[in-house]
Amino acid sequence: MTQPVAWNTPRKVTIGIRLAAMLLDHFLMTAVLAIPLLMIIASKFSQLFSGSVGVGNKLWGSWSYLICTVMAVYCCKDSFNGRSPAKRLLKLQVVDHKSGLAATPLQCMVRNLFILVWPVEVIVTLVNPSRRIGDRVAGTHIVYYDPQTAVPAKAQWVKVVLAFLISVAVVTLWCKITLWPLHRLSDAGTVHYVAGTYNEAESKKLEQIFREQLGDYLEPAVKIYDSIQGAPLKYIEIDCRVKARFDEHPEQRDVLLQTLYKHYPISTFSGNLRFVYKAPMQLHTAVESIGVSPFGIMQER
Repeated sequence: MTQPVAWNTPRKVTIGIRLAAMLLDHFLMTAVLAIPLLMIIASKFSQLFSGSVGVGNKLWGSWSYLICTVMAVYCCKDSFNGRSPAKRLLKLQVVDHKSGLAATPLQCMVRNLFILVWPVEVIVTLVNPSRRIGDRVAGTHIVYYDPQTAVPAKAQWVKVVLAFLISVAVVTLWCKITLWPLHRLSDAGTVHYVAGTYNEAESKKLEQIFREQLGDYLEPAVKIYDSIQGAPLKYIEIDCRVKARFDEHPEQRDVLLQTLYKHYPISTFSGNLRFVYKAPMQLHTAVESIGVSPFGIMQER
């Protein structure tokens, strides 16, 4: 009598295992993302305490590209044989939905791009643990790891690099589009000087004037730009490291402003004035606008 064939049915990935993999991946990759973020914060605070950050400097600047790069690394976390760090711990793998072979680096990158809308992905995962939205777009699903489908890592390097470069481009574009309203909001009221019009001679001359009059009280750093975008004004930025709390000697501020307006009439420039007082375990700053606001002039033109 012929015995029925006993097929080996793959174990089904449960909701609990799938969510555990997502959370563990998020935890591990967030820890990696935190490194450049902490570097940014430490760098900016270091510059702030040393008094080397100008009033007009932005918080992120070129560091934002590092953040986008690290996010791109996150999107490529499954690129090696369809297995991220969490999937290796939990013995899971991303495979091609049709062939059952390990997903390609490009497929893994595409499925992980949808983490940018992670709340929706979590909801879909609760309904279908093996296939979230990213899986359906990339043509993949999650299974328990089968060593027989492994592909040598050397054969994947070119594809991994290509997937990473595409991921960097997509993540950067996504950040620019989604954060543009916030950038516009934070940029409202910001004066933009023309960097190429920096006037070193006038900057050093005004610094020396302040130093001669107020050198016993403060150390000035002056930057003068001959042009502001959209307005026929100069831009003057003054950073003053004071030797005593500025609120205890308000007359020194008055002397500085009188001297400034004597050499540069108030209607000819816009800018910022910052006082910084540093003491052990203390940092006090005060920032105020100086000159005339360029926005009224922009509207009149």
